[in-house]
Amino acid sequence: MEYNEIKRLLDRYFDGETTLDEEQTLRRFFASTADIPADLRYAAPMFAYAAEKRAQTRPVVAKASLKRSVRRRFGIAASVAAAAACMVLGAVTIYRSGDFVPDAMPDVAYCYLNGRAITDRDEAERLTRRVLDGVQSDIEHSAEMLATLSILAK
Repeated sequence: MEYNEIKRLLDRYFDGETTLDEEQTLRRFFASTADIPADLRYAAPMFAYAAEKRAQTRPVVAKASLKRSVRRRFGIAASVAAAAACMVLGAVTIYRSGDFVPDAMPDVAYCYLNGRAITDRDEAERLTRRVLDGVQSDIEHSAEMLATLSILAK
């Protein structure tokens, strides 16, 4: 590259007026030119240091987005688990209070699935267990992801 052009770009660089393309031109010049003119050598260590630091940089953005993703999934799983626990606790409380007599109310809907009332107690228990098993597996998966994330953060 022409000496006058590099000198002009350096002046613009130190004035804070260069574009990203111009800065890239300067980086390429100092990285590839072995015989740097004497009056431009002052800038060579700065560009060499910046290139070295850039090569050492790890992808922090990927870790940050991974952390957000894991936190979000864990939050969703925890919310679902909390809602399911509240529903089960409420059902157990009502059942133990004596107000709930399943044999006296044959048309009682124990739960709803896709808008359909489930009136069979055994089927409702089976569906509830399946949902709770799914919540438990989501929580276990989130815990594994958090453990992996903590290892990556170290």
